[in-house]
Amino acid sequence: MFMAYSLIPGIVGPYRASLLFWNGTRYYYVRGWDTSGHGRLLEVFQVNVFGDLEPMLSFQYPPPFRELFPQDYALLFSDEPCGEG
Repeated sequence: MFMAYSLIPGIVGPYRASLLFWNGTRYYYVRGWDTSGHGRLLEVFQVNVFGDLEPMLSFQYPPPFRELFPQDYALLFSDEPCGEG
C-alpha cells in the first residue's frame, strides 16, 4: 500500500530514480507522476563525504530542474519575491 501513495497529493508511482550530471556534480532525484501523466519531482539528493545520499534543500536545486520539472519548480521558486508584480 505504501508504494501506491506519496506524501504529495496527486503524485503517484511508479517512482523512478534518475541521475542528472550538471556543472561537474551528480544530482540524484526521484520522480513520480501526476494524474495527467507528467513527471513530478519528489526529492533531489547529493552524495555526502561519507558516500551517503543526502537530500538537498529546494533552493539548492540546480537550474536544469526548471526545464525538467517546470510545474514543481514554479511552486518552489518565483521570479517575483513575496508575490509582488
